[in-house]
Amino acid sequence: MSQLNENTLAEFKGQLIDTLEDYLTEEGVAPSMLPNEDRDDEDECSAIIYGEHYGMLEDSIQHELDIYNLVGRENPISNPQIIAMTVSHIFEGYQELMDMIDTFKFNDDDERRLKQEIRQTFVNWEVFA
Repeated sequence: MSQLNENTLAEFKGQLIDTLEDYLTEEGVAPSMLPNEDRDDEDECSAIIYGEHYGMLEDSIQHELDIYNLVGRENPISNPQIIAMTVSHIFEGYQELMDMIDTFKFNDDDERRLKQEIRQTFVNWEVFA
């Protein structure tokens, strides 16, 4: 995987958002279950995370990257506290979106799984050791 820098930032954030999109799809969440004025509800191929919701998650991820200066680092972060805080805060952004889905039930195993996938994305991009 390539290093996280300004040129690869959009792809990195997209992968993190895709992690949640894939999870929601696996759990049977349909795009219509997450109301969104930007979405064409007639389009059956429409993404679950779209428009303003996608932007909300992008902003949340960017905020975490900025706090710990994670873009363009020479060496991966190995500090467990920074890793845990970053993963937890990105997950909170996911959870905020999931809370908008009325019929969606979420459990501790789901939280662990998603946090592990977030962390693994950072490791794959050589941001975390």
